[in-house]
Amino acid sequence: ALKREGLEHLAAHDLRRSFATMGEEADVSDGVIKQIMGHKPKSGDTTEAHYKVRTISRLRDKHMEIERWILEQSGIGQPEFAETKSYFMHDIN
Repeated sequence: ALKREGLEHLAAHDLRRSFATMGEEADVSDGVIKQIMGHKPKSGDTTEAHYKVRTISRLRDKHMEIERWILEQSGIGQPEFAETKSYFMHDIN
């Protein structure tokens, strides 16, 4: 996909790094950004590992918040989001 779009100089990790930076700029908490990116809490971080439970719907809402910020900054119109919560029977922790 990167080659097709003329972006072969980028690596997937560059995109992950950019996502983390833009999530921070959108004022989304570091723990939420890391969880969206699939990171597990650091060893010894008891609060993140045991006390903060984030549902899939909460992570989805924050991901959409980051997406809105990115689109706003780039001057791209906001997409019309369907009511996505109806697609989930229940949240998975």
